[in-house]
Amino acid sequence: MTDYYSRTVVRPHLPLTETQQRLLSYTGEEEGCEPAVRALAQDLKFDGDTNCAGTEYYICKNDTFYLYCEENFPEGLVPFLQHVLEGLPADRFPYIEVEVGYSCTKMRSDGFGGSAYFITRDGVDEVHTARWLSDRVADYGAMHKNG
Repeated sequence: MTDYYSRTVVRPHLPLTETQQRLLSYTGEEEGCEPAVRALAQDLKFDGDTNCAGTEYYICKNDTFYLYCEENFPEGLVPFLQHVLEGLPADRFPYIEVEVGYSCTKMRSDGFGGSAYFITRDGVDEVHTARWLSDRVADYGAMHKNG
C-alpha cells in the first residue's frame, strides 16, 4: 500500500486557542467531540474528511509552526488559517506564509511536489508545483507548435 503525507511550515507562529488546536485533529465524529470544537467546525463548514483531519501533530520551534499530515495537505487548513488570522492583531500578524512538501512511500508520479500559500485577511495567493509545471509544458508546446 502506498501512503501519501505532507509536511507543512507555517510562519509566523500563531497563538492558537485550545479550541483551534483541537480543531486541527477534528475528524467529524460526534462522539467525544467537545461542543466548542464542533461549533467552530460547523462555523467553518468543516466535515472532518477534507479539512483539518489527518493533522497528526504540530509543533512550534524558532517562531515557526510545523504540521505533519497523514494523507495529503488538508484542504480546509488554508481557510482555517485565514480564520485564525482574522482574530489576531493586524499590526503583528499582517499575513501568514505556508509551505507544503508532498511525499509518498513509493515512487509514484503523483506522490511528490509542493505548494505555497500567502494568506491575508483579504485573500489567498497560491502556487502548486504540478500545476506550474503543467502550465510551462503547455506554454512551451504552444510556442513551438509550428516550429
